[in-house]
Amino acid sequence: MQKTKSPGMIAIAKPAIRLGIAFVGVIVASALSIVLLFQVFSPSSPEPRGLAALAGGILAVYAASSILYIWHTTYQRFSALNTAMEELRQAQSQAEAANQAKSRFLAKMSHEIRTPMNGVLGMNALLLETELSDEQHSYADAVGASARALLSIIDEILDSSKVESGAVDVEEKWLDPVGLIEQVTELLSPRAHAKGIDISCYISPRIPTRIKADAHRIRQVLINLAGNAIKFTEKGGVTISLKLLETSPDSDKISICFSVSDTGIGISENDQSKIFELYAQTEEGAHEKYGGTGLGLPISQQLVQKMGSNIEIASVPGKGAEFSFSLTFECEDQVPHIPETGLADSTAIIAGPQGPACDVLERYLSDYGVTTTRIANPDDFDCQTNSLACSDHIIIDERDETIIRRWLEKTTKQAPGANVWLVLQPEQRRQLRDIFDNGLAGYFVKSVRRNTLLKQLSNGREETIGRAVKALRKKADEIKRTELPVLNIILAEDNPINALLARTMLEKAGHQVTHVTNGQLAVDLVQKALHDGQSVNRPDLVLMDVFMPQLNGLDATRAIRNFEAKARSSERLPILALTANARPEDQKACIDAGMDGYLSKPFDRHDLEKAIAGLVSQTRAA
Repeated sequence: MQKTKSPGMIAIAKPAIRLGIAFVGVIVASALSIVLLFQVFSPSSPEPRGLAALAGGILAVYAASSILYIWHTTYQRFSALNTAMEELRQAQSQAEAANQAKSRFLAKMSHEIRTPMNGVLGMNALLLETELSDEQHSYADAVGASARALLSIIDEILDSSKVESGAVDVEEKWLDPVGLIEQVTELLSPRAHAKGIDISCYISPRIPTRIKADAHRIRQVLINLAGNAIKFTEKGGVTISLKLLETSPDSDKISICFSVSDTGIGISENDQSKIFELYAQTEEGAHEKYGGTGLGLPISQQLVQKMGSNIEIASVPGKGAEFSFSLTFECEDQVPHIPETGLADSTAIIAGPQGPACDVLERYLSDYGVTTTRIANPDDFDCQTNSLACSDHIIIDERDETIIRRWLEKTTKQAPGANVWLVLQPEQRRQLRDIFDNGLAGYFVKSVRRNTLLKQLSNGREETIGRAVKALRKKADEIKRTELPVLNIILAEDNPINALLARTMLEKAGHQVTHVTNGQLAVDLVQKALHDGQSVNRPDLVLMDVFMPQLNGLDATRAIRNFEAKARSSERLPILALTANARPEDQKACIDAGMDGYLSKPFDRHDLEKAIAGLVSQTRAA
């Protein structure tokens, strides 16, 4: 195949050819003129000498003019090159300035949104700790989920800027992958249910419960992939799956395959090559039809590549798509023990339409030795007399209230001895509350957690695992709070909602709080306490917001550290930064100013208590 020459190459080649010809002409002309002139002035040269002199002169003039041409052309080229380089430097400088301006704008936008969102999430968390009905608790959970979804959009926009600059960090910590995937599924459930589709997660029983990974980055990737799947799926549902890949028995690491599959519109082969480009859409008008920024998939690919893998696509247009990636982790138990549930050799009927939700239920039960039968329609019960008669459990997963009642009517008549369970969306509990006391073994709330499903079926308890875990966590929190001494804390926060939130959290933990609205007042309180020298009034900790009127948190911290140095204080007052800025450079600025810790908004009570405990333990150790 013949290669075409670009205009740029031609523009460079033509002057080079002309200069080359000119150089050759200078050399030849100079040589000939020297020979001819030598003949003219040589005594032994024959007559006539006039023609040789004329030819030599002409060649000499040609050589001189060629030299002048080469010098002039070279000078012009160097001048143009210098001009182009200067323009390039100016363009690069302008691009860097524009990029810095964009980063400042994104940071400012993030701060302005995170500040009120801290109040929304924090107050909602306090609301969830009060006595609420199941319905009220569901609404409050939805508020929290929506707020966190908004924050994820902000993080996505900030991450797009990081991706462009290559500043993406991965921080690995010990985590439970099962809990992580189930949290992601629950977070996306309201969005899926609002579209009339299901979202479920399947986790292989071979997946260990402790791996070392970056929970934030994995969560971000899965939320992007599953969120996209929900957006492009109108019927059926979305499934998030974890599967353990085969690894060497001698290896101290494992490989896990993460996948997100859907029953949506699918992706054509041509579009598969461009969906990881920033701001790209799979088809004309996709943004108007489905919305979205076009950032999710490119950011996800960059994050997965940073963790050492690539996102793969398998899709058929009109039949859905599957996105998958495999990562290698360090784990505590390479071959996890599958717990005994007592469900082996039992039988169960899964009653509900074909789709991902029922598929996941069937896979979970099969993993733990349960023999399952699928029935898609209540009318098919009449053909399953034998299965119904010997079934231990019947699990009904249906959206339509009328069909649910038909299922229950059939099971009451044909399987009176079976435990009947409903799989419901949160809002369905109110619609069907009249049937809960009518012989039901219980119900599950979508999306169903694996441990909840297995524990409920094996024990038949009325209390859900979620409530038990919540009660244990509450008890553990109470124990932790009693271990932390009562502290005298100065809270410097100018936002009234965030101040009320932090003060409520601290006072609930038993601390004494003095609230001020700017950095200067905080400095005055500290100086007065250090000057008086009374240990009773001496603060144990300062919670310092960074952006405040009159004197900001950074300058206030510097003033406190300077005063401590002048007073030759033997004890360093711990200062914890509270800020809605989430960039690494903001954290560094806080530490450089003399702060001892950093807590990014939004935060909850557990985050605050953990940060305070860390500073107190450091102070005691010092």
